[in-house]
Amino acid sequence: MNKKYSEVDLLGLKRHLQSGRSSFLYKLRYRRYFSREVTFSLRLPSTYLDRGEILCEDIERLIEEEVEIDHLLSMILLDFLKKMNKLGAMAAFQYLVDRYSKVLRIAHYKGEEEEFELIQKPREPFETCEISLTHNVAYRLELFLAELDYTFAHDMTVEKLIEIVYCHMIETIKQDGGATFTKAFIKYLKT
Repeated sequence: MNKKYSEVDLLGLKRHLQSGRSSFLYKLRYRRYFSREVTFSLRLPSTYLDRGEILCEDIERLIEEEVEIDHLLSMILLDFLKKMNKLGAMAAFQYLVDRYSKVLRIAHYKGEEEEFELIQKPREPFETCEISLTHNVAYRLELFLAELDYTFAHDMTVEKLIEIVYCHMIETIKQDGGATFTKAFIKYLKT
């Protein structure tokens, strides 16, 4: 049995394509899908989503271009992948766990739905939001989790990884007012 690392399961799609059992239509659909963006459904604290939207508006005023949370996440996730590539699997997993424990902690589970409790704001309402990433970033995140699984068995998904990284980004921005992040993001857009 092959493990899924996201609801989209890009690794599973690629394995099926390489198995030789896929039809011509499947191959055609995969090629179209490969060149597109991949959408993930996340559950995030509503105040963190609000803070992300305000940050986007602030950046838009500075650069006079439209900025979405997807753009912020793309930069952060690419930076994350670059750092994790240097650190190795166990250090990368520890990096995620540290950020998870600093920002979020599990309150309890009910069936398949996870509920979180913020350390400073217990029982804050969560909202579901859709974010889109390029296929390349989404595939690399799944591959990172698959490689991590060889070193350390885990239940981490791409969706959970994105939630952790996003919440950590908001916590970091709240600490310094967002000036450092805004400068880094504008530099990223110019390159």
